[in-house]
Amino acid sequence: MSWMNAGNPIAITKAISSVAANAEQEKMVGTFSQDIRVIAAYFIPDTAMVTDTDSGYALDLAVHDTGGTLSTTVATYTATTAAGTNPATVRVPLTVITSQSSVSAGKVLTYKERTIGTGTARSNGQLVVEYTIQ
Repeated sequence: MSWMNAGNPIAITKAISSVAANAEQEKMVGTFSQDIRVIAAYFIPDTAMVTDTDSGYALDLAVHDTGGTLSTTVATYTATTAAGTNPATVRVPLTVITSQSSVSAGKVLTYKERTIGTGTARSNGQLVVEYTIQ
């Protein structure tokens, strides 16, 4: 009876392993039997992520159509190569692109880590996507 959740936020959590080999590869978050709207997304790093002039970090949430091709970016986060720290266990919000946040039934929601510079600004952690059923 998933229709009972219509309008109420639901969260899906995915573990992220930031091994360098996983960078630049898309990984599945989920596929949905009903239309949904992403309302929030955030990453919770296990360890502090420090960026500097040589290293940055990016995380994208995207929708693929049923044929597997990339159709739209739903949310994104970029830590540029400027000095900064994302503390361990503190939410790092992704910017949800409201006009692109709808995911039609049958499409696949994915995430992709992107390396900027040396790629040392990385951490294992959890990706949390909050959504509502449309």
